[in-house]
Order: sequence, then C-alpha cells, then structure tokens
Amino acid sequence: ASLHGEKIVPISAGRFVTLRTLCNYQLAGLPAAGRQLYRKRVDASARRWYEDGIARRDETLLRRVVDEFFASSFGDNALWAVGEIALERGHPQTARDCWERIHPDLKTVEGLPRWTAGVDARRSDNDPEKGGNQGKDEGDEKVGGQEKAGQEKKEAPPRAREWLAYPDSEIPLSAVRARLVVASLMEGSWKRADAELAELNRLHPDAVGRLAGREGKYREILAALRAAGPKWGALPLSMTGTTFAGAPARTFNPPGPRPSPGPVLWQAAMSPALQADASISDAFRLPRPRVAEAALTGAPQLLSTHPLIVGNLTLVSDRERVYAWDLRTGKAAWPRDETKYRPGQIYGPTLDDVAADAETYQRAWGVPRFTLTVHGDKLFARLGSQVTSRLEGGRERAVGEVVCLDLAQEGREVGRLRPGVNQWYFEGAAADPDADRWAFAGAPLCDGANLYVVMRYGDVRPQVQVACIDLQSGKRRWRRMICAAESPARGAVEEISHDMLTAADGVLYCNTNLGAVAALSAEDGQVRWISTYPRARGGAEEPANPSRNAHFYRDLNPAVYYRGSVYAAPSDAPQVFAFDAGTGAMRWASIDPLGTANHLLGAAGDCLIASGRQLWWLDLQTGKVRKWFPENLSASMGYGRGLLCADAVLWPTRERIHLFQQDQPPPETSRGLAPERVQPLVEFNLGQISSQLSGGNLVYAPGKLLIATPDRIWCLGPRDNDPPEGK
Repeated sequence: ASLHGEKIVPISAGRFVTLRTLCNYQLAGLPAAGRQLYRKRVDASARRWYEDGIARRDETLLRRVVDEFFASSFGDNALWAVGEIALERGHPQTARDCWERIHPDLKTVEGLPRWTAGVDARRSDNDPEKGGNQGKDEGDEKVGGQEKAGQEKKEAPPRAREWLAYPDSEIPLSAVRARLVVASLMEGSWKRADAELAELNRLHPDAVGRLAGREGKYREILAALRAAGPKWGALPLSMTGTTFAGAPARTFNPPGPRPSPGPVLWQAAMSPALQADASISDAFRLPRPRVAEAALTGAPQLLSTHPLIVGNLTLVSDRERVYAWDLRTGKAAWPRDETKYRPGQIYGPTLDDVAADAETYQRAWGVPRFTLTVHGDKLFARLGSQVTSRLEGGRERAVGEVVCLDLAQEGREVGRLRPGVNQWYFEGAAADPDADRWAFAGAPLCDGANLYVVMRYGDVRPQVQVACIDLQSGKRRWRRMICAAESPARGAVEEISHDMLTAADGVLYCNTNLGAVAALSAEDGQVRWISTYPRARGGAEEPANPSRNAHFYRDLNPAVYYRGSVYAAPSDAPQVFAFDAGTGAMRWASIDPLGTANHLLGAAGDCLIASGRQLWWLDLQTGKVRKWFPENLSASMGYGRGLLCADAVLWPTRERIHLFQQDQPPPETSRGLAPERVQPLVEFNLGQISSQLSGGNLVYAPGKLLIATPDRIWCLGPRDNDPPEGK
C-alpha cells in the first residue's frame, strides 16, 4: 500500500476506494489475535505520531495515523481527536465522518446513517429481506453464473460491512453518539439531531461525561443545546466564494428580502444568441425542443449565460470575453473605449480582433455554457474553446483556458492556465506534447490558496480528472484520475461538457457524468470514495421514444452537498441519486420519472428542489416526489434556471415567473400514492413588465432580480407596492 496506496479498487459492488483504505479495512477485519500481532509491529510509530499530533494540535499528523495505521491501538483515538479539531473549526461533516468510524454500529453495513427515516435506514444488517445480505457472497460456488442445483438452501450469512470502521474501540459509545448530536445541531440538521438524541436516550439514558464545556448527563446537556440550537444560525462551509448556483456547495439560499419582479432598472446586450444544432437531437433521438430552454416553435436559442453578483458588480462571460456592469445603474463598471470594446467588456479581444478559433458548435454533443467563480478580488473564468473531447483527425482547434482577473485592478489579467501546462501559462511556456487532448471541463473553484478544476482527457474512453493549482506559485499541486468511460456520443461527434466541482468541509465532490460520483480530499487529492450508478446507453441505439433521452440535456449539473449527503442528477441516467457524504453509499435513486429535471436548485427544509420542464420537491430521505407543478405542460413549461431565496422558490417559464413556498410539507396520505400538485403563491407576468422580456436564468441580488435571456441581461427592481430594500 505504501507504493500503490492511491490505486482505486472496489470495496463492494459499485463502490471504490483507494488501496490504502482497502488494506486498512482488511486489517481492521482481522480476528483479535491477528490485530494484536499487527499492533505489535506498528503501535510504536502510531503512538509517536499520535502523541506529537496531540501535543501540537497537528491535524496532519493525526490524519497520518488514520490513513496509515487505522487498525493500530491509536486509530480510534486519532479519529476522536481529528473530529474534535474539525468541530472546533466549524466543520461538522468532517467531525461526523471521523466519529462515525469509531464504531461499526454507528452506520448500517452499507455505510448509511441509521437515523434516516425510511426503508434505507431501517435495514437489519443480517436480514436479507430488509437489505441485509441480498444474494450470495462472491465466494459462493457457482457454475455458469448459477448456483449448483440440488444443494439445500441455507440461511444467508451476515452481510460483510462495506465501509471502514474501527473494530474494537474502548471509547464509550455514548460519548461518540453525544458528539454526533452536537455535529447535527451545528449544521442545523434538527430532524437528524432529534433522531440521534432519541437513540442516545434510549440506549444510554444515564451516560455522563463532559460535553460543550459542561459536566453531567449527556441527555440533559443535549436537551439544553437543542432548545438553543435554532438561535445559532447556519455555519458557513469551509470553502466560500461566489460561483454557479451561488456557493461551492451548489445550494444557496440567501435570507432575502424575497424578490418580486417589478420595473426594468436596466438591461445590457450580450453576444449574439447561440443556437443548438437540431440535427444532433434528431441523430441521437433526443427530444425537441431542448428541455427548459426553447419554445415549441422558433429558433432553439440557448440560455448559456449565468451571471454572478459580487458586491455592486454584475459579472458575466461569454466564449471570449468577460463583462462587468454596475448593479445599481447598469453602466460599465470600468468604462473602455467603446469603438474597440463591447459595452461593459473588461477582458477579451477587441472588436477588430479575429477569434483564433471560430467554432460554431454545430454537430457537437453538448452546448456552450458560461460560468464564473469569484473568491475575494480574484475572478476565474474558462474562456476559449468549449470542446472537451475532439474527434481523431479533426481540424486543429485552439484549447480553452482558465484566466484569473483581479477585480481590485479593474479586471487586469494576473494569471492564465492552459490544460497542457502544469503551471500558470504566459507566452513562451512549454506545453505537454498531447496538450490538445486535455481540456478544462468548467469554471474552477477556489479556497483562496488553491484552484480546483475538472479536466477531461480525450480518448476512446474519455477520462475525468481533478487538478489542484497553487495560486501563489502557479504550479500544479496534484492531479487525480476519477474514471474513464464511453461517453453517450461514443466518439461519433465532438463533445462539450461542463463537469464542475462541489466543495464542503475540505472535501471535493465530482459528478463526472460518466457513470460515477467521487469524493476527494481538497488538501492532497486523496480519493475518499467513488460510487457508480446504472447508466443509460444513449445514442441512436436507444428506443424511438425521445422523451426517454431527455436527461442527456443535463449539461450544467454539479452535485449538491447538503448536511451530510451528496445529491446528483447525472446526464447519463434518468434518475436523481443521493449518496452518503462520508462513505459514498447510495442512499436512494429516485423512482419517479425525472428525466426532464435539468437543474438541482438546492435543498431547503426536508426537500431537494429540482426543475426543468416542471418543478419538483423530492423528499431528502427517500427521493420520493412530494409535490410538483404544473399539471398541464402545454400551458406552461420551464424556461431557464430558477433560484431559492428566503422561504421562496422562483421558477421561470417563457412568459412568467412563478413564486412558491419552499417548504412543502409531505402530503397527508399513505406512502406510495401519487405526489400532490402545488400551486404558486404569486405569478409575475413578464410581458406586463416589458414586451421584450422573457424568462431565463434567474440570479438574486438584494432588492433586485436578474434574468439572463439568450442575448441580454435584465435587472428588475421591486414593485411599487413592495417595502423599501432592507425593510
């Protein structure tokens, strides 16, 4: 494991970890006598690292014990200490992940949380009928894939655990459970905290110890904390900044005030509207028009622009340029000579320049999308070619780049990164020989010290990798391969992809859209887990009903992290999936048909909110659709990406913006019945605001609402009868 520890190996069906993790798993599973022999060999080193880590409060040394000597006598103590440090730093998910590994009883054999309501959390580890041992172990004898005939059927043995947990800790289980309740309270997971507290009270009613600076019974201390919990407010996640979907966790719910679209304050022209190639949809039997992007008739104009609001700046990019407007006035933030530059342009070629790569994006799988990331004063954008997988022998094309602009210096370029260069690129830097096969798959994330970006390597089976760039030196710190798989286009056409990272508590989550979702450490790129899901084949071989292929239009779909779970709506599957953030175990796959759900808008209360052709509320614990809108698609279909704000969901169609209550209680009906339809609280008729205004991608700003249509940015103020901003 010391030489090949980062190699990816299976730990169970559909789940993969590093070889180092698998070795720790096998060592932890040794009989007691075997563990004792192992500990005699490694405890001296583990003790030294652990004691030095405690003395210095050095999380790196403590994690080294966990990673390299997990099954030693000090593995559980190191997990405890790392969890304590993480909680003090405001990272409850990291703390939970450490503490849950101290004892195998804290999760099911699959690695799912036991507190979860629903079928997945009530499985008996040894009951095949309740998710225990579903089928025979790999070691069972079979002939031609079938069990030997004539053998007496025996009771299935207990199912082996599918996640790494410490086997024989002497840390009181009551103390661990008490701290898990605190972690849930810190992140605002009230339902989880209540379930964990009830379990603690049932199993350890008289347990005592020190918790939250107090000595006494855990149940009494935690009851007082629970009562005060709602006053704490939500904790900020470890990686901040402004990016697509509002935040690196890809779920953003600003406190308000609630938007109410009123008069047009200003509008700004963008580049000419892009159009999708309809022949690609026909060739691959995809539905027309594009989901949530085009009307039933007329040109299929794309909604490719996703603005960012940073302070009083409105920031937007297209394929070659970056723009900045004053949010209050709509005027150029830093005026340029408009005979040479487009209005609001702060970066990119002049009007006289000829683009080096005049791609039309015709006959390509996927369409261009333009997103940005801002951290502090630094803006990051992927510009240039949007193609991420090229055909062998195709015409030469320029590669896309990631540029870094300094907003404190009116958008001056301070760095540029090319896919085939291992550091910030400036003219004259040497590129890799196969640089044209590498591509950035979307806008990066930034934590202030490092830049994280998804990369694609074009091959017969395209690869998805994640890279980390040190911002100070400009050099690459690490790059990790996630997976390689045949894409739905199968090499028949060039591809455009937008694989963007999600970040929370020092962990990066990647929805590859190639059959896998992965979690990596932001610090060193170590793979925490990779989980696969059933893929749809796609392409011309699919059945003739194109509505079954609508999910292939999901092309700007990073995973969503929310309170210990990761939600993904990949483009190569019609379902929405939920994974445990700590172990990668799949919690559920949606049963209801959601192929036309293009966007996961985020989580609110007990629901995951998805939109596309319609709007859905999915139960966070089961994946079941609770509510949906509308019933009659011919009357109203989604057009653009909506948003969450305060207690509201704003969902655009071409003619209106519908406002709903976020928290939709489950219907008072028995399990298994059809979901209930919901009606909007308010409908805003866009034609009454301006005859030229339509729906589009929505962006929130305090007291304002931005709409990005195919070729313009519109800024709407509050209606006349609304209270003043901030009231």
